[in-house]
Amino acid sequence: MKTLLKIGAAAFLLTLPAMAADQEVAYPEDSPLITMTIPDGWLTHQQDGVFQAAASKDLDTMLVVKPLKATKKQGSQAIAEIKEALDKTYGENIEYAKLEEGGTSNLGFYVLNAKAKLHTADGDTTSFVNSLMVTFPDSDELLLVQFLSTEAGADKNGDAIGEIIGSLKKAE
Repeated sequence: MKTLLKIGAAAFLLTLPAMAADQEVAYPEDSPLITMTIPDGWLTHQQDGVFQAAASKDLDTMLVVKPLKATKKQGSQAIAEIKEALDKTYGENIEYAKLEEGGTSNLGFYVLNAKAKLHTADGDTTSFVNSLMVTFPDSDELLLVQFLSTEAGADKNGDAIGEIIGSLKKAE
C-alpha cells in the first residue's frame, strides 16, 4: 500500500466510532440525498462532505460516499473523475470492467468495477474497487458510492456490500 494510503487509513481509524447494530445512515447529513443501511459492527465517520465506513479495524473493506464534481449531463467526465482518482492510487496496475447500468425506481446507478494489484513489503495483493455513480431523476447531482476491498475482505464482506447496495434509497 502506498504511504499516502497508509496515512489516510490510520487517520480514518482514529475517527471511527463503533456501531452497535444495523443503522440507516443519511448522506449528506445536513441535506440528505440518499439513505443506506450499514451493517452491525461496521465503523463509520461522516465529515467535510464525505461518509466513510469500514467493515473492521483491519480496513479490509471500506466504503466511501462523496459528491462528484461532474454533473449528470457530464457523464463521461464523471467516469473520468472516478478513474483519475483510482489511476493516481494504482497507476498502471488497475484493470476496469465494462461500465454497467442499473438502479431502482428513484435512483440510477452506473457501476464501474475494477481490480488492482498492489506491491507491498508483504508481497503482491489484489484489491477490488466497486464504484457506483448514483443519479437522481430530479437533479443533475451525482454521488460516488465506492467500495474498496482486499481479496480477503471481498470474500468476507461480499454479502454485506450487496446488502448496503440493496439498501440505497433516495432520501425522502
